[in-house]
Amino acid sequence: MYFLIYSALAWEPKLVNGEAVTWTERSIPYHLNTENLDYITDSDVESAISAASSVWNSSSFEDEDSSFQFNLQGHTKNQGADFSDEEHIISFDKSWTQDPSLLAITHLWSDSNGNIVHFDIEINMDDAEWTLSNEEGKHDLQNSMAHEFGHALGLEHSDDSEATMAPSTTEGETQKRDLHQDDILGVVSLYPLQESTDNPSTEDSQNSNSGGGQGGGSVSNGISSPTNSGAGSGPVSLEQSGCSTAPTSVIWLGILALFHVRRRK
Repeated sequence: MYFLIYSALAWEPKLVNGEAVTWTERSIPYHLNTENLDYITDSDVESAISAASSVWNSSSFEDEDSSFQFNLQGHTKNQGADFSDEEHIISFDKSWTQDPSLLAITHLWSDSNGNIVHFDIEINMDDAEWTLSNEEGKHDLQNSMAHEFGHALGLEHSDDSEATMAPSTTEGETQKRDLHQDDILGVVSLYPLQESTDNPSTEDSQNSNSGGGQGGGSVSNGISSPTNSGAGSGPVSLEQSGCSTAPTSVIWLGILALFHVRRRK
């Protein structure tokens, strides 16, 4: 697999052993389980989730060539994060055992060659209230899920505050529903229509994001050692991506570290 690299940009790929992990398939199906979200209709949730995933599809870009798409396949009874169920699932969790400050978690698995082979997204129902219509004091589902789908295709955070993959958000924000040019260049670079001859490494793909951020937090491409080496074995779980909240009700869309507060004025 070869990648087209745009230098001096803010987007970053998820790296394992210095190499970007990506899907070998360019059309990724997923299923939705809405059983635990009982105050928004199934059809409205489906529309919001589908819209969130579709912004990453190549058909939504103008003047850029890419060959990637997510495809909602319908509903499922499965839920949670489980590689063995062979379904990529978006589900709502009312028995949240993760850090209560996390708004959602994206789980990724890769094989020994660095190919992403599975993802699931769990959404926190215990500590967050969701909206599709910019209700005060609630979190916009489409906004947050657009960010999570970016993690699911292999993107880390962006230093560009306008980007969908920017690490912070506030209640009621909808800006991340639509991709910024930085997000588009990220997915086009990882999933080009015409493959180039460059392959990103840790050094090449630093872009303008040095790993530092606003305030005292940091963003890093460092990957924790998997539970097994992946060599000659089944897929290993990559580090989880999450969306975090603080007691001040400020939301961080996070991956690999604690992130920075963007306070509402």
